[in-house]
Amino acid sequence: MSENPMPNLDLNIIPLHRKAAENQDRLPGFHTAIPTRKTSRSRRSDQLILLVSFNVPAFSDDRLTELLTRLESMYYEKTGSTTSAMRELIEDLNNLILNLNLRHAGNRPQVTGSIGVIVIRSGHLFLAQSGPGHLFALIPGKVEYLHDEKISNRGLGISRTPQIYYTQLQIEPGNKILFSINLPETWDANTFTQAYVNPIQKAHLRFLEDAGDELKAIMIEAVEGQGKLNLLKLSAVKEKPRAAQPQTAQETTQTEKQAPQATPAPRPQPSRPEPDQTTPPAKPPVRASLPPQTLDAHPVPESTEPVISPKPTSLPEIEEWEAQASTPDTESRRSGAGLAPALNDGLKRVQTFGKGLLRGLKGLLQRMVPGDELVKIPAGTMAFIAVAVPLLVVTVAGLVYAQVGRNQQYSYYFSEAQTMVQSAVTEADPNVQRTKWQNAIALINTAQGYLTTDEAETLRLQVIAALDAMDDITRLELQPAISGSLVNTVKIRKIAATSRDVFMLDVQSDSVMRAWLAGTRYEMDNDFRCGAGRYGSIIVQDLIDIALLPENPDEAILVAMDRGGNLLYCYEDKVPVAISLIPPDSFWGNPIGITVENDRLYVLDEQLNMVWFYESTDNSYQFREAPLFFFTEEVPSMTDTIDFAIDKEQLYLLYINGQTTTCTYTGLAEAPTTCTAPTPYNDPRPGRQSGPTVQDAVFYQMLHTQRPEPSLYYLDPKDQSIYQFSLKLNLVQQYRPDLDLGEDFITAFAVSPTKTIFMALENELYLAYLP
Repeated sequence: MSENPMPNLDLNIIPLHRKAAENQDRLPGFHTAIPTRKTSRSRRSDQLILLVSFNVPAFSDDRLTELLTRLESMYYEKTGSTTSAMRELIEDLNNLILNLNLRHAGNRPQVTGSIGVIVIRSGHLFLAQSGPGHLFALIPGKVEYLHDEKISNRGLGISRTPQIYYTQLQIEPGNKILFSINLPETWDANTFTQAYVNPIQKAHLRFLEDAGDELKAIMIEAVEGQGKLNLLKLSAVKEKPRAAQPQTAQETTQTEKQAPQATPAPRPQPSRPEPDQTTPPAKPPVRASLPPQTLDAHPVPESTEPVISPKPTSLPEIEEWEAQASTPDTESRRSGAGLAPALNDGLKRVQTFGKGLLRGLKGLLQRMVPGDELVKIPAGTMAFIAVAVPLLVVTVAGLVYAQVGRNQQYSYYFSEAQTMVQSAVTEADPNVQRTKWQNAIALINTAQGYLTTDEAETLRLQVIAALDAMDDITRLELQPAISGSLVNTVKIRKIAATSRDVFMLDVQSDSVMRAWLAGTRYEMDNDFRCGAGRYGSIIVQDLIDIALLPENPDEAILVAMDRGGNLLYCYEDKVPVAISLIPPDSFWGNPIGITVENDRLYVLDEQLNMVWFYESTDNSYQFREAPLFFFTEEVPSMTDTIDFAIDKEQLYLLYINGQTTTCTYTGLAEAPTTCTAPTPYNDPRPGRQSGPTVQDAVFYQMLHTQRPEPSLYYLDPKDQSIYQFSLKLNLVQQYRPDLDLGEDFITAFAVSPTKTIFMALENELYLAYLP
């Protein structure tokens, strides 16, 4: 007989925000939502709560509100499991922050974010968290503490794949939930006790009072209802806690009924996942608790002290999982059951041994030390000697126990990876097959977190080869391009390459560096001068882009442009020359890129929503005439453009969301410029779909190459990938390095006429040869 379904719950919610030791009226990044008529069937019972935070101000209030509303819409439109919907929401936010960091690299501090996604449905709470976050569930008899230290150390916007901690628990009317971005050291057991004996309208004040200077949190109280969200008045946050009053006999009785008993209730087993949900396997439990010093700061009567109960703290990022698979939690408990009694017995024997050692040590010293000299040995020294040796024995026992556990966990995950590989080999559906290969990689990574073995590495290479074959990935034999190394402060953001030279724009020094080919490696040209400074009456600063120049009588090899519209012509062995471009009628807004094609200089100004071009007055490429407007009647939006390219009369605009707009220029009044926004990518890979974006790719830069094989190359810095497309945006090939470059981003790239590809990772430059 099936269990009765849990009734819907109403949620009373209070945001808690302290800044500079002052309570605040509002909590930026906090958002709640309930289903609407447009909600997908899978989400019709879901109450959604979001809490987003950033290390530095990243968005205006209006932009942040717009972002949270978009995340809400995205969640309620998704079908499938709750876990997958929460994951896609977090990945979308991660991509946004990552692109923001890439776009403004070197110009401002890197933004990292955190998010807590809480979904409550029919008596179950689901949490997906990335970045710092602590969840406390105040349930009868105990406080469940759900936290993952590994996830807390990595925020959003620093890697392509965000690390996400998933968990769920069952809640009932009367339960209170606290989710906090930070964990104040001044919170103790007394703080949590007050949440039991007071309604939420008063309980939250104790958390604020004990929080110290900073707090970003939300407090939720579940009550019987019909699925409503009640955001309690923020004015209550300013209420000052009243002094404690003596309780009447009636109040005392009520308090005793509400408070948890001294004997902790049996820990509830984790609720089973909903039927449609794919649940990732949990890692072995890691003990996590509130700081001991805070729990002991204020003694609490036994009748009211909740039990702080730690939870497993990590789940690997695996998109799909067979629910019937046994969890390593179970395996850990089984293996630990045999070791724990022996270890406990051993500890008792160590204690007895320590006492005997102290007596024997004293007798030995009495025989060795003449007269009353023994009394001069401090008692603390005697105690230390007696304790140190038993502790050494305990430490050795613990290390043995830990090593046994690591071997067992490695064996479990490696075995699961082998099973996943066998399943992937026989899978016919390419989408499911790709997911299984990716799951196998995740399981191998987890296994190698416990032990590194040759068999695991061999299996990894097999899985990577299978994924490469599915995704048309060619591995490049990457090697350092420059003899020696560049200083650590260098930040390369643009590269241009000829058949014998490579030029690198360093945004840190606001200058362009040159390296020339000497055999198989490149040597730095320390005499090359091309950077910010005063050139006559013109001050060049904040270089935004560089472009190679065709052969010209003046022998300028490169032109750079700054934000003020000044051009800097650079030479191999001469001092640079600067000129000021004639600005558009509206002057300059925010020019972000230049390119030289068709004997013209093209300038992209994102703020003015313009692409201008300057005609060359002669073959010396001195662009001294007024600019012309690329568009006629139809002008696409250029907000959030990050790069562009030109092929003859065709314009390609790359946007921060990975889309490309194409426009064709005619220069004829009877045939005005036309645009396709966005232009779909044609992706022929098995299981992939063509469309306005490329699945799993985040593009940062684009590059146009000339004949004999004119192509468009797109850089995905997170995956360390370069995608080659035809001029019609048909995917030709994907390139990735064969080296493990860690999680660093590729910050710039270029393809030379000799098909040498250059990749920069900040101050490191690599090269490879395209097949």
